[in-house]
Amino acid sequence: MPNSLNRLATLAVGIAVLVLPALGCNGAAGPDRDGSGWKLTWSDEFDGKEIDRTKWDFDIGNAFYDSDANEWISG
Repeated sequence: MPNSLNRLATLAVGIAVLVLPALGCNGAAGPDRDGSGWKLTWSDEFDGKEIDRTKWDFDIGNAFYDSDANEWISG
């Protein structure tokens, strides 16, 4: 059993070594350690007593589309 766990751990490390750089997780394609390299594109500070409805809306419920019945089922 320990031998199979060692092989599994070795396989997991091997997959990580191959996959993470391809996803940009090797440090070269992302931000620097100090956070530089990122560019803020949008933010909202929520300064007032109400949300800004030009930026936000409410998503309430668990509605879904029933493709068999071809209709929207409200949540």
